[in-house]
Amino acid sequence: MVSRARLAARLGSASLLALLGAAWIAAGAKAAVAPLTGLGQARSELSALAQGAAPAAVRQQLESASGDLAGVTASWLWIDQSHLIAPGHGGVVFAATRVALRALERVPAGSVPLRPSS
Repeated sequence: MVSRARLAARLGSASLLALLGAAWIAAGAKAAVAPLTGLGQARSELSALAQGAAPAAVRQQLESASGDLAGVTASWLWIDQSHLIAPGHGGVVFAATRVALRALERVPAGSVPLRPSS
């Protein structure tokens, strides 16, 4: 059985992930967004959220996730906006993106002011 506090933390993390996902989907609804562009947009959203986060630990988690995404948007990993340089760079991008998402899962519920993306 999951405690209420743990459930609230999961829902808060899910809300943060949903916000980032919605920003990515909303951008995609306007036009197809290339993977590199979407990762850059997610990184920008994380940076903006980090600036508004109150506890220093939460700010550091968001900045860390943004830094992970900065690494995966490095130009030397990509041929163009949609294609990674082979071999092996896909694994680097997916692993670093997974690390960023796991960092977001540890952000406590209610610690980040959720705002609609612009």
